[in-house]
Amino acid sequence: MNQSRIIDANAFGSGRVQVAGQEVEYWGGPLPKSLFFFLIDRDSTTRDEIFRTFWAHLTTRQATNIFHVTKGKLNLLLGTGWLIFANGFYRLSSAVDLSYDVIAFQTWVQAAEGATDEAAASCHKSAIALYRADFLEGMSHDWIVNRRQALSATYAEALVSLARLVEGGGNSVEALDLYLRAYTIAPLREDLIRALMRVYCQVGSKPLALETYHRFVKALKDTLQVSPDPSTVQLAEEITAGFSQSG
Repeated sequence: MNQSRIIDANAFGSGRVQVAGQEVEYWGGPLPKSLFFFLIDRDSTTRDEIFRTFWAHLTTRQATNIFHVTKGKLNLLLGTGWLIFANGFYRLSSAVDLSYDVIAFQTWVQAAEGATDEAAASCHKSAIALYRADFLEGMSHDWIVNRRQALSATYAEALVSLARLVEGGGNSVEALDLYLRAYTIAPLREDLIRALMRVYCQVGSKPLALETYHRFVKALKDTLQVSPDPSTVQLAEEITAGFSQSG
């Protein structure tokens, strides 16, 4: 394979791309970079989908002109032929050897499903290690924001899944760290709140367990105007009773 067709793309963070070991430093504007990541983030896509995503407010003729100009800029960066059009779909050429951290992340997450506990823990750790920062930080196109939210939720789920396995293995301290990392992403996720309360008690921090509960109750009331699930309330009552008795 021609060395110039090796593309290493990292979307977790600001979006770094290397072509044959050389980093792309100048994209000629935010649009080429956004379009590049949009195209590699899916197996294939139609022209209509591209136009709806980027230029829904323009006429087809206007969108076509901008699309071809933007593709031209990408061809200068990546080499012609990196993108092919066949049977109504745009897709990455098979001549390109693509390394893409988002694909690797999703592959590890999927590999954890149905695996043994030990194998699942290893897969989750590999996925978590790839998530160095949020998807394409600093870029604000609608498709990027939506993708960022979806990947962030998947990351939080990987953290929680690994935390459960670690907790089940008796390592409450490590489990607490993982649950707390997930909490920064999903502070209103109620099963995560109960897990935090439970593990805080395991490490001897009942006051923090109750503080977490009361903060959650306030957040629910302020943002959603709802009350916590009865199971969460019951856990708080049990912790409170145990804390009072120990005092």
